Amino acid sequence: MESLVDQSVPSAAYEIVIIDNGSTDETSEMAQRFTSSFGNVRYHLESRQGLSVARNAGWCIADGRYLAFLDDDAKASPDYVERVLRAFADRTPEPMGVGGRILPFYTSPRPHWFKDEYEIRDRGPVTRLLTPPTEYFAGSNMAFRRDVLERHGGFNEALA
Repeated sequence: MESLVDQSVPSAAYEIVIIDNGSTDETSEMAQRFTSSFGNVRYHLESRQGLSVARNAGWCIADGRYLAFLDDDAKASPDYVERVLRAFADRTPEPMGVGGRILPFYTSPRPHWFKDEYEIRDRGPVTRLLTPPTEYFAGSNMAFRRDVLERHGGFNEALA
């Protein structure tokens, strides 16, 4: 959350929607701290379990034209929102969705046997179209236009 509230664009340019999907930790208390301190943060408790259910709740609650998704264990770069907006604006025709690199970070010492490569998601430095099913955006760093999610009914809740 700290990485999302401290972005290179003004906070009025984006909103953060926290979806609590039945957490058993201090998510609710943490969310209350952020919603009371930052005007662009909202919280929603989603009682139905599932990643796709949570993502659908988030984009339906959000007000934006573009909807970016980060998982609870992800950390955004300081220019994350700016880069997402630029990725949509700088391409013609405008993409339906965009994704980006995912690099590991550690909150405790990395086990000696674990390699960073196990968690890196990177499609290389060249912008290109992804062709399903062999290529895809990693879920913890992806964004879509609202109209695309509306047209396709969001995320398939039967999958996760």
